[in-house]
Amino acid sequence: MESTLAEELTIIGENIRRIRKKKGLGLKDLTESVGISVPFLSQIENGKVNFNLSDLARIGNALDVSVSSFFVGNGKKKVRLIRKEEVVWKPLIGNVTETVFCKSISNFELSMIHIPDKETTGEFNQHEGVELCFVTEGKIEAIFDDYDSQTVENNDAIFYRSKIPHKWANPDNSAAEFILINSAADL
Repeated sequence: MESTLAEELTIIGENIRRIRKKKGLGLKDLTESVGISVPFLSQIENGKVNFNLSDLARIGNALDVSVSSFFVGNGKKKVRLIRKEEVVWKPLIGNVTETVFCKSISNFELSMIHIPDKETTGEFNQHEGVELCFVTEGKIEAIFDDYDSQTVENNDAIFYRSKIPHKWANPDNSAAEFILINSAADL
């Protein structure tokens, strides 16, 4: 039996609320440290709104938990089919867009990021786990704090520990797109 996007958003929201309350935080407490509004967080916790990975990463950082902990469901759903009409592209920063394919049956998340020519994903990001980035169109620069940047071209992949501060840039004159797989497990 497949789960719907609405069911996945509900699972994520319920997990955020559960963890927030377990840590003794009110809505306002969490929104102040995350930088989002109370109504927006309330909508996320109630599964009423789609959001981007940056919002989820900031919530995870504020709660001091891995983003993947928000995706753990009750174990009843074993298959998740995502139809193209369910895919919602959200702005990440500037003209960079992202869609997150929610997985509640495993310890990873899958997203796709689209970077227009000469754009970047903005500030460095870091979190628990490991990531695999697979370029499906164009090429990107994987930029790491205190490590050499790597050019990742079409059909290339790069694997790294997510604790290393990282961001991506598109150095080309054409759009780039990549699939990003994040696992909470530090392999």
